Amino acid sequence: MIFQEKPALLSLYNAVNGTDYQDPEELTVNTLENAIYTNIQNDVSFLIDSRLNRELGDYTEFVRLVRAYQGKHPLERAVDLAMDECIRKGILKEFLERNRAEVKKVSVYEYDAEKHIRMEREEAWEEGREEGIALGEQRSNELARRLIKERRYDDLERAVNDEAYRRQLFMELGIIS
Repeated sequence: MIFQEKPALLSLYNAVNGTDYQDPEELTVNTLENAIYTNIQNDVSFLIDSRLNRELGDYTEFVRLVRAYQGKHPLERAVDLAMDECIRKGILKEFLERNRAEVKKVSVYEYDAEKHIRMEREEAWEEGREEGIALGEQRSNELARRLIKERRYDDLERAVNDEAYRRQLFMELGIIS
């Protein structure tokens, strides 16, 4: 959000590229998912990476503060506390004073999205785990049925206690390939 303001974005562009462009209106912004590219007239676009200028470093500090406060407070309160601290310390001060409501709204949305993605991953992992358990049970039951049908009771008893032998029997009987 801070880099929606062309002067701040131009400052970042100049810092990363070692240039000294002065007119923010010459800046064109192309936004892609998870990356920001910019260009000045015919200049080559650049990808923002770990190289920081002041605005990006300040934003990183703001995010760090939100996460620190979030450990002790609800998200909306954590964002408020982080903004207050940043303003007191002169970190993004003018920007936060001008855009406080929007910063809060966007920050809460982004953190809710992170939480949602994390929960989706956990649910998918648990679903995969449950499917794996069910598949293992199906294979073990099929092995037991076949060994009982063939009256191979000693093999069944050994398979229960010996994973390598059980795997060998799965393959021998075509239960897995």
